[in-house]
Amino acid sequence: MEIFLTVLTDLIHFLKFVVFCDFYLVFKKKKNKFVFLFSIFILILVSVTICFSKNSFFNLVLYIITIIVIIKLLYKESTSRIIISCLWIAFMSDILGIISKNLISNIFVIIKYDNEVFVDLLAAIISLIIVYLIGIIIKSHNKNGLKNIKTYNIVAITLLAAIEAFVLMLLETRIVNQYVSIHIIAYEIAYVFMVIGVFIQLAAVIVLMVSRNTYREKEEIATKFLNEQVEHYKYLELRERETRKFRHDLKSHMYMLKSFYETKNYEHFDEYFDVINAHVDRLGNKISVNNDIVDAVLNRYYTETQASGIQMTVKGHFPRECNISAYDLCTIFSNLLSNAVEASREAEKKEIEVSCMFRDEKEIIVIISNYYKEITKDAKGKLVTKKRNKELHGIGLENIMEHVEKNNGYINISDENNQFIVTVVLKR
Repeated sequence: MEIFLTVLTDLIHFLKFVVFCDFYLVFKKKKNKFVFLFSIFILILVSVTICFSKNSFFNLVLYIITIIVIIKLLYKESTSRIIISCLWIAFMSDILGIISKNLISNIFVIIKYDNEVFVDLLAAIISLIIVYLIGIIIKSHNKNGLKNIKTYNIVAITLLAAIEAFVLMLLETRIVNQYVSIHIIAYEIAYVFMVIGVFIQLAAVIVLMVSRNTYREKEEIATKFLNEQVEHYKYLELRERETRKFRHDLKSHMYMLKSFYETKNYEHFDEYFDVINAHVDRLGNKISVNNDIVDAVLNRYYTETQASGIQMTVKGHFPRECNISAYDLCTIFSNLLSNAVEASREAEKKEIEVSCMFRDEKEIIVIISNYYKEITKDAKGKLVTKKRNKELHGIGLENIMEHVEKNNGYINISDENNQFIVTVVLKR
């Protein structure tokens, strides 16, 4: 019975690792149920082996290595990230386990029950429930969990949990000897509420950090959206001013054309007409796909590409009625075009092509392609960024995916012949 409870406790500890990986670190899973069942079998064998081993150091090393191997089998992340993450999870899990064990032990003192193995099992269950509940709260605030949280914030959370556990251990040892012998029940009840308070405090701090990070990301996107709008309105104001000036002189231009035509000066007539026609073209939108916010973003990057010597062509248009919010469209197009322009600047073939189309008034399809110079890839073929600020690398793509999924769509990225082709499908 004791071995069974110990193995069950180890399995619950393993589930905490899974919850951390799924909800906190947002690891990408490998979709294979057989691997998960096989991993459970391996963990049971290791747990039974540990029960019969008296070498505590060997048991700890064996357990950690087993967990790392299992997590590597279950998730697609790099080995280095899995090792670092597993060590951090093991540390946090032990801290929460200590706090939970203190809670159960003091409750058992109140009800006058003592069973060490059963205490460990209940402590594991409680810490799992706490980790799971906090994880759900984190995911509800930010689907990326702690993925984009700064490293110093993670360190701060870890230190806070360690300090809380240390303080609770001190309360249970030194103060107990002086006070508890007289007021045992009052102390145990107070201690239970202190432990509960610690869990609430840790949860509140983690959620606060995640919320602040989410707010910061949304603020950056909102600022970018407003900037796109401001640039668009500046362009419209300039176009209106140029239009008024042209209309003011229109009669004079028409008179000159008529004069050239009547005198049969066709050469000057053609030249003057071409000048007027070019000026008219400059007054209108450079690019239009029948959507104001997309037009604003496209025209901004079109101007930027012209200044950088990049040829940008746009084909197709949006449907008349588009139920996708301007905020989502701005985020998707701004990030896609920003990446395309950045890559094209260094490419030998400086071309960007944007295609917009729709299908049965239900799906909007956007295809953006651009060439690149060269890209470093790791052993798995995954792109390696050359940007200095590597912490921000991938955030743009994550923002795109978030807003694409929000509109029940999907994104496909292909890399062929030194050319990126990004296809985005949005369902209205």
